Amino acid sequence: MAEVRSECICMHSEAKAFGGWMVSRRAAKKPLLSKKNIKGRLTFCGKYRDWPAEDWGEVIFSGEAPFRLFGTSGQMIVRRRKGEHYHESCLMPTVRHPETIHVMTVHKWFGKQNIEILGLWPGNSPDLHPIENLWSILKKRLDKQKHRNCDQLQALIRQEWFAISQDCARN
Repeated sequence: MAEVRSECICMHSEAKAFGGWMVSRRAAKKPLLSKKNIKGRLTFCGKYRDWPAEDWGEVIFSGEAPFRLFGTSGQMIVRRRKGEHYHESCLMPTVRHPETIHVMTVHKWFGKQNIEILGLWPGNSPDLHPIENLWSILKKRLDKQKHRNCDQLQALIRQEWFAISQDCARN
C-alpha cells in the first residue's frame, strides 16, 4: 500500500512563498491605444493645454453609455497582489468604435447652427472626457438599487443623474 503523507501548511507561509496575499478585484479598465490614438491624444492635449478654466466652462460635454436591465456590465474579476492594480496582467483593455457617419452628421448640424466644436475627440480616450467619470458614478449608484423593468431603470437613471451634485460634476 502506498504511503499517505499529510502536511499542515500555514497560510502565511504559503502567502510569503507566492509573494503576498492575492485578492479578487474588478479589473481596472485601460483604453487600448494604437500609435494613431497616442498621437491624437498628444495633439489634442497640446492644442488645449493652456485653455483657462473660463474657456472650459463654456464647453458642453456629451456622450452615451449603455445601461443593462439584467446581466453582466462587462466587468472582469482578476486575482492580484497589493500594488498590482495597474499591472498589465490585471487590466481589461477597452475599445470604442466611433460611428463616424453619426459623428459627421452631428458635426454638420452643429455647423449649420453656428455651434463651435473643439474638433474630433481623440479615439479611445475616456480619461480625457469628463462625462465618462459621471457615467461611472451613475452606474455605481444604480448598482445599489433594484429595478425590475425598463421603466423602473429609466426612472432610477433620471433620479440618480439629477442627484449628482454640481461639485461632483465639476471634479
